[in-house]
Amino acid sequence: MNPYETAVGVGRDFLNGLFDRMDIELKITDGRVDDDAVILRIEGQTTKLRRRTDLQAAFSDLCAQTMARSIDVRFVRCVLDMDGDFAARKALLETAASDLAHAVSVSGRNAVLDGLSNNERRVVHTALKDHAAVATHSEGEDDRRLLIVTAKGANNA
Repeated sequence: MNPYETAVGVGRDFLNGLFDRMDIELKITDGRVDDDAVILRIEGQTTKLRRRTDLQAAFSDLCAQTMARSIDVRFVRCVLDMDGDFAARKALLETAASDLAHAVSVSGRNAVLDGLSNNERRVVHTALKDHAAVATHSEGEDDRRLLIVTAKGANNA
């Protein structure tokens, strides 16, 4: 058995226990390993959690640490999928990244994306990592972190 499959159960149990102790009406209903991440589906009253990206990040970080310790690895990437929306959001971000890359390559001007979570920034970085005409990087810290798309070979200093 893949150790990350074990981590799915550990993460589900950890978060369900945490939500119960905090008296939050949320439940991990599904979990899977996808690429290099454990994706845990959260259902229930997700509206408040969607608005609190800092709380989402904290839950995700705690869960990732718990899963990593359980399978004796240094790091496990944990994605919290609110009501199963992550796949649709990922597809939208990949399409937007492609469109943005085209605009940057044509104009030569940088593009800046803000308001993305760590996992959303990772989707954009991954979508554009092999793009011939643009490069990406992040700047800033915490919830003020920006993703910047630049034209390759352009002097954007």
